[in-house]
Amino acid sequence: MIYLIARNRDYPKLANAYYSLRGQATLMSDYTTVNYRDVDDQHGMHFLRDELDCENMGVTVVECEPGWEGKEHDHEDEGHEEVYLLMEGEATVTIGDEEVEMSEGDAIRIPPDATHQIHNGDTESRFVLMGAP
Repeated sequence: MIYLIARNRDYPKLANAYYSLRGQATLMSDYTTVNYRDVDDQHGMHFLRDELDCENMGVTVVECEPGWEGKEHDHEDEGHEEVYLLMEGEATVTIGDEEVEMSEGDAIRIPPDATHQIHNGDTESRFVLMGAP
């Protein structure tokens, strides 16, 4: 048998279906994959939401150089809750008036109305940032 796998963004109505020579269609799992290193680097940030066709959440990998600081912001208008997972290095995340020291493997949930900012330390670090809805 010969199978054709259609990608979501190329053929939305045929997404994740495969066809045999007999014309029978069977749905496969609806998923997408991407390696963050293949996504354009925007000042150390790799935005994966569009590449993964996410509808209800955002995912970003941030590679921080020593001394890097993120923009102070909140997500109150969008109602987005975030989780920051520090995969490598050490950093501080300021949430409101509090400074939270993070080490490799630490995760923190940030409510939508909290102003927050990443402050990287003296070494390189890597975060995975997730936000929803």
